[in-house]
Amino acid sequence: MASSGTRRMSGVRRRALDRRAALLLAVLVIWLPGCVGSARIGTPPRVDRLSMLTRGVSTRQDVLLALGQPRGDGALRSSTLGDARRIWFYQYVVAEGGRQDSMRLLIFFLDDRYDGHLWFSSILDVERTL
Repeated sequence: MASSGTRRMSGVRRRALDRRAALLLAVLVIWLPGCVGSARIGTPPRVDRLSMLTRGVSTRQDVLLALGQPRGDGALRSSTLGDARRIWFYQYVVAEGGRQDSMRLLIFFLDDRYDGHLWFSSILDVERTL
């Protein structure tokens, strides 16, 4: 019988290799999620300083002094609001071990004056985060 040049692994050696591969896979499945690490993006919005702002009176400069530089900006147009609103947004994201939480604060402007805000958070202990 002619040889094809490839070596065949014995059944005992193949089972030992399969067990080692299974063990390595199990270790990786248990170990890797803990190695994901953590990431923090942005800074927590200073919602405790919103009381410093007065609707229709506070300017963009007042908002900057109270809350700092926004992470981004945009605009909102809604049939219920009438005029378009300029929006600044503040965002803080925490990712740890496969879980992601965030805080977002939207600041609305009408004619360059503070016109209100909306904020929400999936971080349960907001006070500790600030």
